[in-house]
Amino acid sequence: GRTDKLVRNSDNAAGENDQNDSEYTIEALFVDYKSPTSLFAKIKEIILSIDNHLEIVPRRNYVAFKLKNKNVVSLWPRANSIEVVLNAKQGTITDTHNMTYDITNRKWTSEQYAFKFNDETNITDAKDLITQTYKLKL
Repeated sequence: GRTDKLVRNSDNAAGENDQNDSEYTIEALFVDYKSPTSLFAKIKEIILSIDNHLEIVPRRNYVAFKLKNKNVVSLWPRANSIEVVLNAKQGTITDTHNMTYDITNRKWTSEQYAFKFNDETNITDAKDLITQTYKLKL
């Protein structure tokens, strides 16, 4: 039961991030993000039209849009599309557009809906789903 002889290794970096989150960039994930015709620019405009005060936080593999430190949606780059992951549990949003698919088999417990956003996606339907998710975070 003695702890007075324990020595803590100050070089132990266990639990620390390999890279600081501030080092991640949108450019690394979405190369053409500045082009007004890019998918990222289109979905970003939709999201910010709901609330232009949402914080845009780039991560290693995705870009999160946050409200009061809570993820609202996450944008994951895919080939020829963006996967929009909604921070909503099953049964909390109504998908009358039949756009979403179930992602409950992934490691996240609070993100259980997603949809693909591409050039053919109906912008009004996408905005409706994101708005429903946004209202859950208020």
